[in-house]
Amino acid sequence: MSGSKQAVLVIGGGIAGIQAALDLAEAGQKVYLVEKEASIGGKMSLLDKTFPTNDCSICMESPKMLDVLANDNIELLAYAEVAEVNGTVGQFSVKIARKARYVKDDCTACNRCEEVCIVKVKNELDRGISERKAIFLPSPYAVPRVYVLDMDNCRKYGGGCRLCVVVCRDEEGKNCIDFWQRSRTLQIEVGSIIVATGFETLEPTMIGEFAYGRYPNVITSLQYERLINASGPTGGHLARPSDGQQPKSVAFIQCVGSRDLRAARYCCKVGCMYAAKQAVVTREHYPEVELYIFYMDRRAYGKGHWGLYRRAERSGIHYVRSRPARIQLLPGGALRLGYEDTERGRLQELEVDLLVLSTALLAGESNQRLAATLGVGIDDEGFFAEVDPLRRPFETAVEGIYVCGASRQPVDIAETVAQASGAAAKAMLALATC
Repeated sequence: MSGSKQAVLVIGGGIAGIQAALDLAEAGQKVYLVEKEASIGGKMSLLDKTFPTNDCSICMESPKMLDVLANDNIELLAYAEVAEVNGTVGQFSVKIARKARYVKDDCTACNRCEEVCIVKVKNELDRGISERKAIFLPSPYAVPRVYVLDMDNCRKYGGGCRLCVVVCRDEEGKNCIDFWQRSRTLQIEVGSIIVATGFETLEPTMIGEFAYGRYPNVITSLQYERLINASGPTGGHLARPSDGQQPKSVAFIQCVGSRDLRAARYCCKVGCMYAAKQAVVTREHYPEVELYIFYMDRRAYGKGHWGLYRRAERSGIHYVRSRPARIQLLPGGALRLGYEDTERGRLQELEVDLLVLSTALLAGESNQRLAATLGVGIDDEGFFAEVDPLRRPFETAVEGIYVCGASRQPVDIAETVAQASGAAAKAMLALATC
């Protein structure tokens, strides 16, 4: 594999990377889109709705994902990571490590292998609240639509199973399982690079007062998102993890790990709005469920955001300005939440069936390693650093390398898309002037 100085490398296949790649490709640029997971789509593909309009998330993103696959100017390198970068603007030499799927690219996703697989492990897609097989499709909307064989778990059961091999036959009798497939390194040449690696969400085990990981009915906002998503483990039915029953009451706690020295010192910018969205969506589908949002402050940054707040309040969702302090497990799996009502200055308690923690948005775990590979800087919170966010947005200290979306700071989807287009324009300008 090669390339040219007129090609652009986009690192990250979430909505930011997808938008940047499509903008570049439509302008006639050759694009290499590298995604470390087995499918593009990122966090947006996990969501049920997007705020403030509550439009279907995958309905907006899936056409863009398919456009990436269909565009001749985009070469999609999924299940791959950037291993080495050398050179300067106009002539970057990049090594990319592609992991083995142990399934050939001509897989038709017929599902027969998954049906017969005897191994079950926790499903990363649903944040551990469901199970998947050792051979699995990365998501219901996977692009590329090719299965992955998890050899770490497959091998635990010895080499004598091979049921997936027995059933995997296409119309021509070819088998798509390849136990001997190996990782490989590709070399490409590009003129500019866009970093769109996105963010991670906090696993709030260190926030001990909320008992996450100890009580099954204490879950994170992303786990709740999967519960109310039609593609999720319950088919969109709201159910408590402990017993599968529909909760009669749900409480959301804001700023879990945000503005907190134990995790993230900054506001995550989107937590107030995604909790309002989740509560409104729940109210629409389950009008009988009592809903509470416990918050420190209410922050509405963007267009239409305050309107969503007003909609939530008008629908009967209870906003409680407070400082939650402890969780007690009650018989039957219910939870007693103890908190300080900061408006009335007194201690209160509330019993709920399900508790949702609106967790902080964090810099990606791989940011530091990727920054060192690219030769760019990261800030004190682990996000990629810009030279000057006001006068030179998206530009890093290395000419020809740009950042956008949540790789530079927490942002919502609309702002992420806008930044991706901006970074794409910068990358094209660099090619035109180098």
